[in-house]
Amino acid sequence: YSYHLRLSQSGYTTYGQTIPGTTSQIVNDKKITISGSTIKVTEHGEAMQPVMSVDSMRLTDSGLLELSGWMISKNVNILTSNDLPITAYINNQAIATAERWERHDITPIYGGGKYQYPWAGFKIAIDVSQLANAEHTYELRLNQPGYEQTAVYLPNLTVAQNTQYKLIFNDGKMIKTSYVNNQGIVLNSIEDLYIHGEKLNVRGYAKLGSTGSSTGTKQLVALATNGKEYVQTVNDNLSVQYANAGFDLQQLPAGYYQLAIKLQNQRDLAISNKNLNIEFFTVRRQGKFKKINISAKANQPIVLVVTELNANDSRYAHVADVTLDPGHGGSYGTSLGDSGACSAWIGCEASEMLDLSKRIQSRLGQHGLKVSLTREQSYVNGELPQYGPNSRTEKVYKSQGKLVISNHYNSSTSSSPRGFMILHSKENNNILADKITRNLNTMAQAVGDSGMGTVCDRKTITGYHTLNGYDISGTLANRDCYFAIREYGGKVTKGVQYNYGSQTISPEPLLAEYFFGSNYTDVTHYKNKKTQYVESVVKAIVEYYGIPYRATRELIEDEIIFENSLQNQTPQDKFNNMKY
Repeated sequence: YSYHLRLSQSGYTTYGQTIPGTTSQIVNDKKITISGSTIKVTEHGEAMQPVMSVDSMRLTDSGLLELSGWMISKNVNILTSNDLPITAYINNQAIATAERWERHDITPIYGGGKYQYPWAGFKIAIDVSQLANAEHTYELRLNQPGYEQTAVYLPNLTVAQNTQYKLIFNDGKMIKTSYVNNQGIVLNSIEDLYIHGEKLNVRGYAKLGSTGSSTGTKQLVALATNGKEYVQTVNDNLSVQYANAGFDLQQLPAGYYQLAIKLQNQRDLAISNKNLNIEFFTVRRQGKFKKINISAKANQPIVLVVTELNANDSRYAHVADVTLDPGHGGSYGTSLGDSGACSAWIGCEASEMLDLSKRIQSRLGQHGLKVSLTREQSYVNGELPQYGPNSRTEKVYKSQGKLVISNHYNSSTSSSPRGFMILHSKENNNILADKITRNLNTMAQAVGDSGMGTVCDRKTITGYHTLNGYDISGTLANRDCYFAIREYGGKVTKGVQYNYGSQTISPEPLLAEYFFGSNYTDVTHYKNKKTQYVESVVKAIVEYYGIPYRATRELIEDEIIFENSLQNQTPQDKFNNMKY
């Protein structure tokens, strides 16, 4: 069949673009393929060739290479067969056959009806203990009439290892290397793994098996199938000083990776001490963003799969890049509202910070970022508590933003204090906070808070009107004292409410105080320069994520140029030159 989408509007009748590339899907025993302006429909049974995949791998200490995966083919009678016609070959010699394994998640991908069955999975154990230290050929072969040569290989540079030897798979070859008393192997364990902002953080240990030495430069490595290494230098416990300076996940191109640990120029796979199954999304940039799946079984290597997505992919429209938390405006009892500070010159904090947050949200959106708010209004009847179900903290985590800024203005019993300050977690550096404060000074001509008072037991000034505050006693000892930083930062900031301290994916949290509502000069300056306050924050955020900043003036000039360019054009030309 042929197809097109037609815009039928007076003066603008034209053909729209077709779906780019080629895509196909199995629906109700039929395969539907769309390519250019053509739709091709074929019978499912005729379309489906045998498909096999290996999902997991483990090398036991006894020398068994245990593989599991799945296979589907229209000609294999799995329903009545105890074994699958899958055989492992080493050096072209058959050495093991697969056993069937119940998998309910595979056949629905390929349609319904007669191809729905639970026995799509397989498991196979290959004894490699007696193989020489050398290069060998290997494959999993489907021995089915007409398809005898169908084979599956592991991704290039996949590694399996135990305490005696390791196997490296590359382009249909398997290289075996033995250790003597663990000589030449980096023994390691990843005991904790979490993502903060866009940065991967781990904790654990690594040492050389031959000597037990753990000294020397340690590096966390993402090993691509083409052999390229993406490297982050780490401390003795495999961590970094600041969580927001960990391994940069957004740098990874789409593909398959294995985590490894490098010590004294020796590299071996990073081994997780627990099951892992994490799905994470990077910030949208230039119309794209990435989905990153991190998985491992206990005591097995860690795998990363990076998929590039279009920024407007509707499946992930709920995933935010940035979350803004308009200060106060919630309610923590059945009839108690939280207005925050109130000023005779600008109104209450809850209302003003909601307006400011919406302005920042709009401008970030013009830079291609999806921004979520923890509230769209103020509440007075218990609808927005701080913690727990339907709370503002829950909204922060559900938004999946990589950054959260809690927006506030300050107040004092004295009319003298004025100025801005930005708080960040003591577990993070101040790079983004410092960008914002310096922009507030240069773009909004605002002054910084000279006192920078907090309600914390201790504070540390870290830069240009940036600081962190923490307590030294009680249940919050050695933790960030402001809840919007402590509870929003997950495992990094050691939240104490509900399960927030165990969150493995968390945003980088900031708390901004923009001016003093108790100082008339400060309020007046903010009101006169509100657009510049907004732009100060927007510019800092987009540049922090490597996105070119476009000032409001540039947007206006672009619109004028665009409108002028449309003069004297035909309707077809206008359609072809559309920007928005």
